[in-house]
Amino acid sequence: DARSRYGSVAHLWGAWCIREGRFQSDLDVGYEGWHDFQFFLAEAEILRRWGRSWRPDRAKSEPPLPEEVWHVPKGWEPPQRRPGWPRTGVIVFPLLGCTPRCRRSPESCDRFPPACTELC
Repeated sequence: DARSRYGSVAHLWGAWCIREGRFQSDLDVGYEGWHDFQFFLAEAEILRRWGRSWRPDRAKSEPPLPEEVWHVPKGWEPPQRRPGWPRTGVIVFPLLGCTPRCRRSPESCDRFPPACTELC
């Protein structure tokens, strides 16, 4: 079935869909495609962490993502954000139905993984 076949990369597809299937660059502020790809990975990692930790309110529930999923290497971090760069690499958690304590604006997130990657 599709879930068992593609579940290990569903978070990557989710991040790609949130971005509407596009990468971006802005050479005027030094934001190149490889920077955007790294922030795409940060977005996918946020979804992976959520997808492995969230559970429906049922007695016998499982997280949406399987145990074995692709993830960034241990110790990986996206590039240091610079002034003028687009606000990529974050996902505002109200999108994921989190509690008010987890709702952070993208402006409060300077790097992965602090505020916007806090899980409920």
